[in-house]
Amino acid sequence: MLALALTGTALFLAACGGSDDKDSEPTLAASGEPGKSYTAEGLLPNLDDLGLRQAEKQQDPAAALAGQDSFGAIYTGKYSVQVRITVVGDEKTARSQFDNLAVALRNPPPEFVGAGVPQADNPPVIPGGLSKGYVTSKPDGNGRLVWTDVSQFGRAIVIIQVLGKDSNDVVELRTAINQRIEAATK
Repeated sequence: MLALALTGTALFLAACGGSDDKDSEPTLAASGEPGKSYTAEGLLPNLDDLGLRQAEKQQDPAAALAGQDSFGAIYTGKYSVQVRITVVGDEKTARSQFDNLAVALRNPPPEFVGAGVPQADNPPVIPGGLSKGYVTSKPDGNGRLVWTDVSQFGRAIVIIQVLGKDSNDVVELRTAINQRIEAATK
C-alpha cells in the first residue's frame, strides 16, 4: 500500500502540477464568493463504523512542496483502503485536475497497481457526478483486485483505492466513502 501512496503522489503531481498558494487554508469558491470552507485533512473520513481503522495519515510531502493542500490516509480492516484528497483554490482548477487524473489513472505506471496489471473501466459509484472508476483486470496472488475511484467534489479531488475480493461489498464501501466526502464538501 505504501508503494501505492508514493506512486499516487507522483502520478497526482504529474497530472495536477503545482500551485502558487503555499498554505493549506481554505480558499474562495470559483465564483469569488466564500464557499464551504474545508481542507484536505478535514475531509478524510472516519470509517470506524465500517470496520476500518485509520492506520496512517499524513500530509503528502511532495504535494506540500508544490503548494498543494493534500492529505492521505490508509485504513485497515476487512479491506485495505487508501484515500488521498487534494483541495485546490477553485472548482475550475479542480475540474482540470480531475480530467487529467481520470486519464492518468486509466493507464497508471506499473508501480501503481502492480507490474503488468492493466486497469479496466469500472462503473463509478457516484453516478451523474464527476467520478471515474477503474478496477485491475486480474487479481493478485491472493485473489484480490484493486478498485480505484477518482472524483471531484467542489474544490476537492479525491482518489480512493480499495483492495479486496468481494465486488458487491467493495461497491458498498466505495459508495459510502465517496458519499461521506461529498457530504463534507457541501
